[in-house]
Amino acid sequence: MWDEVTLRARIADSRLRTRFPGASPDGSEIAIYEQAVSSLASAGHALVLGMTPELRQMAGRRFDRLTSVDSNALAIDLYCDWVDPDLSESIVCEDWRSFLRRNPASFSVVLGDGIFGNVAGEAECTELVGLIARSLRPNGRFVTRMALVPDDFRPVDWRFAALLQQFRQGKIDNAEFGLTARLFGFFETAYDESTSVLDNRQVYAAVDVAAAAGDISAAELEVLRAFSYSGRNFLPDQREWESILESEGIAFRESSLHGKLWHDYYPVYECFGPMIAVTP
Repeated sequence: MWDEVTLRARIADSRLRTRFPGASPDGSEIAIYEQAVSSLASAGHALVLGMTPELRQMAGRRFDRLTSVDSNALAIDLYCDWVDPDLSESIVCEDWRSFLRRNPASFSVVLGDGIFGNVAGEAECTELVGLIARSLRPNGRFVTRMALVPDDFRPVDWRFAALLQQFRQGKIDNAEFGLTARLFGFFETAYDESTSVLDNRQVYAAVDVAAAAGDISAAELEVLRAFSYSGRNFLPDQREWESILESEGIAFRESSLHGKLWHDYYPVYECFGPMIAVTP
């Protein structure tokens, strides 16, 4: 799960306080978040679910008040000082759902990055979406990246052997290989289509077998380990995810980038609270 080893594996350079792209939003993705909240008054109150430094930094610069919430004390300890010290940030160690229940209609914007991958399944995802919607003030926004099974997904095209070959040929970079291999490289054996849940223990058990057999090098194993996770991920397809939003009365706009492999399955969603129309 999110233990210290897993958290630290995401760090590309601790001195520069940078994390690997893909698993954390890069500059182009942060620009989408910022554009999504550009019409909101700076006097607002921003909530970040999780300790994603890039989101906290942007929100703290954009809004007068920032609250960041994470139930993992290790993540808080590791990343609490990864934003500018002059930002006014309150950090709360609490489960997201319990926090949101206590704070209805409190926030101008709620931001997250891959947060729904951490819930147990569709019912829990729907509950969290509803709580986020009810935490928004009138005209508020919710913006998140959401990992999805692509509409045209064919497991055979995303198998680990195919991704490894593309990586060795220089067609995809470290982040594209490491993240995509975890989510889709062993899809046919580690993913339960009836629940839309990926079991990462099976993924990395298969990686270990490949390493022991000499099928991947030590350097390739290091790239894969940078994106390791031992828990389960809720990984719905786009139709299932958007149906969840619609079931809670959420209007939305999806923003897809191009240029990196994860852009095919990790779009940014700008969501609007119930009864708030999407403006072109």
